[in-house]
Amino acid sequence: MNTSYCCAKNMPIWCEQQKFLSRLEKSIVRELADASVVRSYGKGEALYHQGADAQHLYFLVSGFVQLSVLTEDSFNFTHAVFGPGETCGELGVF
Repeated sequence: MNTSYCCAKNMPIWCEQQKFLSRLEKSIVRELADASVVRSYGKGEALYHQGADAQHLYFLVSGFVQLSVLTEDSFNFTHAVFGPGETCGELGVF
């Protein structure tokens, strides 16, 4: 992935290249890109916690996100792993 897409001014270009958004009109993709905020998270940092409402849609530019839950017997169960070009958190937004 080209690291130049990690800055806010290039977010419209990056959004237009994502399959997830390819069926939307360009004007809608531009609005989404304009409302986007580019953030970096450290390894192990939580985007949101189990039981909390997801309030953001995350477009992954680089790195990976693990979606997991802590079971009743304290086992960390991984539901999915998301990588560059994928999204997560959409269920809480829609």
